[in-house]
Amino acid sequence: MNPNVSLIIPTYNRSQMLVEAVDSCFRSGPGLALEVIVVDDASQEDIQGGLQGRKVQYVRLPQNSGSGAARNRGLSLASGEYVKFLDSDDVLVDDSLSAEYALARQTGADIVASGWQEVSLGQDGSEQPIARFDPPVFSSIFDDLLAGKAVPTSSALYRRDLIKNVDWDASLSKLNDWDYFVRASLVAKNVASAQTCAYRWRQHSGERITSSATFLTNAEEFFKILGKLENALLSMGAMNTVRKKRLAQYLYKELRGAYRYDPALAKHIFKKIQELDPGFFPRDEESSRIMQLLCRIFPIESVLMTYGAVRRVMDRLGL
Repeated sequence: MNPNVSLIIPTYNRSQMLVEAVDSCFRSGPGLALEVIVVDDASQEDIQGGLQGRKVQYVRLPQNSGSGAARNRGLSLASGEYVKFLDSDDVLVDDSLSAEYALARQTGADIVASGWQEVSLGQDGSEQPIARFDPPVFSSIFDDLLAGKAVPTSSALYRRDLIKNVDWDASLSKLNDWDYFVRASLVAKNVASAQTCAYRWRQHSGERITSSATFLTNAEEFFKILGKLENALLSMGAMNTVRKKRLAQYLYKELRGAYRYDPALAKHIFKKIQELDPGFFPRDEESSRIMQLLCRIFPIESVLMTYGAVRRVMDRLGL
């Protein structure tokens, strides 16, 4: 008999945190038949040795290939009715998986989206709560995706039959979880929201580095994913004028930063926005009232180009 849930955990080093992640799996699903698959992305640490005595399936990739490739390998081995992907530095909340699985069976959901908690992890292993996030409610999947509704990697439980042909995009490094959720949701008929906290996202030393290169990577991947969403809706005959306008607003979300760091990329995206909505005006994704006012007075692209130029000068001056 196949397990109820397959849990796929890619890892690169992090041997101690991985053990904590694995142990949390068996506290999260009492009463469930679980399959835990650890995919070692060619770690330099002895990952397999640290898992001795734990009921897991271990596989090692021949060379470091990134989390997307590791998750794809794990998915190819999974046999559970449902699948959850878990990052090796995070832990599932006790009983959460049982609650998600029960909701999936009750509603017939293809995907169950749960909440999550962000915590700060001290050097002594202690956790300090930072924030808790509730899952979005899904009613019209296409429009919900265009509204930015999604959950991170470990907050989603997927029906395996739904995602067996949905690969993780190994070319993405920062936003691959959002990309995967979007593409899986596009083929789902029912996305249910569980009012439970699925996991603790443990922020630890050195995890976040903010730089212009990091922003550009995020922005490039952001625009790439929205391009995939646009193409999918077009191929499905699901694109209409309202959705084009909403997509244009969504593309604008990273546009100010793009004009700051990569004007050529920004101009390309602005042209796409105008194609989607010839009468475009920044509303939904523009939080600055000053920018909204300036865009009413002056040509939008001129405002954005000036903003980018000013920010680049400030960056050089260290302001």
